[in-house]
Parts: sequence; structure tokens; C-alpha cells
Amino acid sequence: DNVANTFRIDGIVTVVDCKWIIERLDEEKKGENEAVEQVAFADVLLLNKTDLVDKKRLEEVKSKIRSFNSQAKLIETKYSRVDLREIINIGGFSLDRVMANDEEFFNFDQEHEHDSSVSSVGISFEGELNGRRFEAFITKMMRDKGVDLYRSKGVVAILGMHKKFVFQAVHMLFGGEPTEDWKPGEKRTCRFVFIGKNLNKEEIEREAK
Repeated sequence: DNVANTFRIDGIVTVVDCKWIIERLDEEKKGENEAVEQVAFADVLLLNKTDLVDKKRLEEVKSKIRSFNSQAKLIETKYSRVDLREIINIGGFSLDRVMANDEEFFNFDQEHEHDSSVSSVGISFEGELNGRRFEAFITKMMRDKGVDLYRSKGVVAILGMHKKFVFQAVHMLFGGEPTEDWKPGEKRTCRFVFIGKNLNKEEIEREAK
């Protein structure tokens, strides 16, 4: 209890070896690929050993990482030196952060498709969702894909609710609450980001609506 009252989980910071990370991500294993999981879970990724690769390789590393996690912040480093302000108080599990970084948080232009089973899927559509339908959708996602669903987050327009409903989840651990009011004249939209394995965007979008 003392630990829980004194500390909070601020976010997940992962250090990446730019020289070898692509090989580690592409490595086929009988079980889980730990490198893929660590990249997919991260809120911030330190791209270390940038002095050992050229610009072309660095861009390849960034593109590869974005294919697994389009939302994480990328910071280039040498000898893992980084301004602590970049990795402290990042609010990786804060619902307030979803609203504070609304546009960046749901930048679907960064979404990538690739031949790995791990992907980042973004969905956005106008209109409101019935509260019970949304609850059924999220419950089904957590139940059917919870083990393979690394991170989830979203802003949802709930029918009859004047506030935006914001949620985040790690695997099957879900947290969400109404936050700020919808502004007068603001289009009510629902936006989701899912990072995980074997995610079918068309299927998820169909079930969400």
C-alpha cells in the first residue's frame, strides 16, 4: 500500500540498439519475440547507438519500429544519454494525456501494414455509439484478443453522454471515464487505436460500429 500511495506507473521507456534492432524484430522464434513485444508496449523508444549507423539505416529502423508501434515517441541517443524531462512525467497511462494530445494521439497517417503478425490499427468514424453496444464491443475485444492485444486507447462519443469517454487498456486491464464536454458544434466522433497481434482492421471496424 505504501508503494502504491507513493509511486505511479508513468509510462514504458524502451532502449533500442539501432545497429541490430531490425534483425531482432525479424527473428523468428517458437514462442513470443520479446523484441517485438517490448517495442509494441513502449510509450517512448530511445534509439541508441545512432553513431554506429548511417542515416539510411536509421530511417529504416524508424520505419520498422513504426510498423509495430505508430504511437510511441522516438528519441535518438548516443550512449543512452537523454534529457530526463523527455522520459519523466510522460503520462503514458494518463487519460488526461489522451485529451491533451488529441490530434497526435490519433495520427492514423502513421499507421503501417507489414507482414508481421503485430500491427498498429487505427479506426475513426463520425457518430455516437450506444453505451451498451460499446461495452459489448470492448468486452469482446478484451475476451477474444486480450492476450494478443498489447495496448488499446480511444475517445468515444456515447449516445446521450455530454462528455467524451476516454479509455486505455493493457491486455485485459481496462480503465476509462468521461472527461471533458463536447464543444458546441463539434462533430462527435469515435476514435480507437489498437496495437497487438493478428488484428483485422476491417473486422474490428465492423464490430465497433
